[in-house]
Amino acid sequence: MMLLCQKAILARGARAERKAGEMLKQLERGVGGQPTHNNMLRVEPSEYKEVLDTQGINFMQASRWQKLASMPEEELKQMPIRKMFYLIIVKY
Repeated sequence: MMLLCQKAILARGARAERKAGEMLKQLERGVGGQPTHNNMLRVEPSEYKEVLDTQGINFMQASRWQKLASMPEEELKQMPIRKMFYLIIVKY
Protein backbone atom coordinates (compact mmCIF):
# COMPACT_ATOMS: atom_id res chain seq x y z
CA MET A 1 0.00 0.00 0.00
CA MET A 2 2.80 2.40 0.92
CA LEU A 3 4.59 1.70 -2.37
CA LEU A 4 1.40 2.52 -4.27
CA CYS A 5 1.06 5.84 -2.41
CA GLN A 6 4.68 6.71 -3.11
CA LYS A 7 4.28 5.97 -6.81
CA ALA A 8 1.11 8.10 -6.93
CA ILE A 9 2.93 11.03 -5.29
CA LEU A 10 5.90 10.71 -7.62
CA ALA A 11 3.62 10.40 -10.65
CA ARG A 12 1.82 13.60 -9.67
CA GLY A 13 5.16 15.40 -9.36
CA ALA A 14 6.31 13.98 -12.68
CA ARG A 15 3.14 15.19 -14.42
CA ALA A 16 3.58 18.70 -12.99
CA GLU A 17 7.24 18.82 -14.02
CA ARG A 18 6.38 17.41 -17.43
CA LYS A 19 3.79 20.18 -17.94
CA ALA A 20 6.35 22.79 -16.85
CA GLY A 21 8.82 21.29 -19.35
CA GLU A 22 6.24 21.54 -22.14
CA MET A 23 5.68 25.22 -21.34
CA LEU A 24 9.42 25.95 -21.14
CA LYS A 25 9.97 24.35 -24.56
CA GLN A 26 7.62 26.91 -26.11
CA LEU A 27 9.48 29.97 -24.81
CA GLU A 28 11.73 32.10 -27.00
CA ARG A 29 15.40 31.54 -26.24
CA GLY A 30 18.39 33.81 -26.61
CA VAL A 31 20.77 33.52 -29.52
CA GLY A 32 23.59 32.32 -27.27
CA GLY A 33 27.26 33.12 -27.60
CA GLN A 34 29.46 35.39 -25.59
CA PRO A 35 27.91 38.67 -24.46
CA THR A 36 29.26 41.76 -26.15
CA HIS A 37 31.98 43.73 -24.41
CA ASN A 38 30.52 47.01 -25.61
CA ASN A 39 28.35 48.55 -22.87
CA MET A 40 26.51 50.63 -25.46
CA LEU A 41 24.92 47.50 -26.95
CA ARG A 42 22.75 45.91 -24.30
CA VAL A 43 21.20 42.58 -25.11
CA GLU A 44 17.84 41.93 -23.48
CA PRO A 45 17.50 38.57 -21.72
CA SER A 46 15.38 36.02 -23.55
CA GLU A 47 11.85 35.18 -22.49
CA TYR A 48 13.18 31.77 -21.39
CA LYS A 49 15.87 33.30 -19.15
CA GLU A 50 13.40 35.78 -17.65
CA VAL A 51 10.96 33.01 -16.73
CA LEU A 52 13.71 30.90 -15.16
CA ASP A 53 14.96 33.87 -13.14
CA THR A 54 11.56 35.06 -11.93
CA GLN A 55 10.41 31.56 -10.99
CA GLY A 56 13.69 30.54 -9.36
CA ILE A 57 14.26 27.63 -11.75
CA ASN A 58 17.86 26.70 -12.53
CA PHE A 59 19.02 25.53 -15.95
CA MET A 60 19.50 21.92 -14.78
CA GLN A 61 15.91 21.70 -13.48
CA ALA A 62 14.57 23.25 -16.67
CA SER A 63 16.56 20.79 -18.76
CA ARG A 64 15.28 17.79 -16.80
CA TRP A 65 11.69 18.99 -16.98
CA GLN A 66 11.99 19.37 -20.75
CA LYS A 67 13.42 15.84 -20.99
CA LEU A 68 10.40 14.59 -19.03
CA ALA A 69 8.15 16.46 -21.47
CA SER A 70 9.87 14.64 -24.36
CA MET A 71 9.17 11.22 -22.82
CA PRO A 72 6.14 9.35 -24.13
CA GLU A 73 3.31 9.35 -21.54
CA GLU A 74 3.10 5.55 -21.61
CA GLU A 75 6.80 5.24 -20.79
CA LEU A 76 6.33 7.48 -17.78
CA LYS A 77 3.36 5.42 -16.58
CA GLN A 78 5.32 2.16 -16.86
CA MET A 79 8.47 3.50 -15.20
CA PRO A 80 9.56 1.60 -12.07
CA ILE A 81 9.29 3.62 -8.85
CA ARG A 82 13.06 3.62 -8.24
CA LYS A 83 13.80 5.09 -11.65
CA MET A 84 11.04 7.68 -11.26
CA PHE A 85 12.36 8.61 -7.81
CA TYR A 86 15.86 9.01 -9.21
CA LEU A 87 14.66 11.04 -12.18
CA ILE A 88 12.49 13.41 -10.16
CA ILE A 89 14.01 13.63 -6.68
CA VAL A 90 17.65 12.51 -6.63
CA LYS A 91 18.80 14.46 -9.68
CA TYR A 92 17.88 17.77 -8.02
